[in-house]
Amino acid sequence: MAKKILFIAVGVLVILGAAIQFVPVNRTNPPVTQTLNWSSPETKTLWVRACAECHK
Repeated sequence: MAKKILFIAVGVLVILGAAIQFVPVNRTNPPVTQTLNWSSPETKTLWVRACAECHK
């Protein structure tokens, strides 16, 4: 009896997991409208060197 309930519960979760993939999601990202206040010049330099090439 417990195996049957577990099997049904897992089946329902798999079906719900597959169904949720078809729900559309609004993925808009608003533009940046302000500049950052860096804590130090070294922080900004590190960001430019390590991250800014991809994350502009």
